[in-house]
Amino acid sequence: MHDHMPATEPERLDNPATGERADIETSALRGAACTSIRFTLPGGADGAPPHRHQSYEETFAVLDGVLELRQGADLAPRLLRAGECVTIKRGQWHAFRNAAAAPVTFRTVVAGGAGFEKFIRAWYGLGRDGPFARGAPSNPLHLALALDAGDITLMGPPPALQRIVRRALARLARASGADVAVTQHWGAAHV
Repeated sequence: MHDHMPATEPERLDNPATGERADIETSALRGAACTSIRFTLPGGADGAPPHRHQSYEETFAVLDGVLELRQGADLAPRLLRAGECVTIKRGQWHAFRNAAAAPVTFRTVVAGGAGFEKFIRAWYGLGRDGPFARGAPSNPLHLALALDAGDITLMGPPPALQRIVRRALARLARASGADVAVTQHWGAAHV
């Protein structure tokens, strides 16, 4: 994991809607081979619901605290402590949260990772811009664009139906100009 450490100061993103912090250490959107982000979740933070990505693997490495990671079809919980890491394979269901009272800090590394990084930048930017409800953007067009950028399929509704609805909403967002609220967080050169 140390070969992904930044040569410069990380770019800090705060999400006041969730209390989470993300420090972008290396950026695929800025030309790096991977996206490496150090996340800090406050005590009791929900993290991410069960989801999967078809286009990339995601490695979690806990730096401080305890992260509850659930993975696989049964989403069996596993507690990861400082120094432990797990790689989530493409298409594997996973979720994470901070079940402890103390904050948890972990690094996520995604090879390539431009779509993952777009999702994170949009999520945190929309958390600053509002409105956010129950940990997610309130506007379904914004939500669809962010999920589509990150190649995120949620557990529950049939994945094929999700893709159809998500892509239709993303097209509507672009056609109506609602996409600007999301894409502005990616940077002008990366829209």
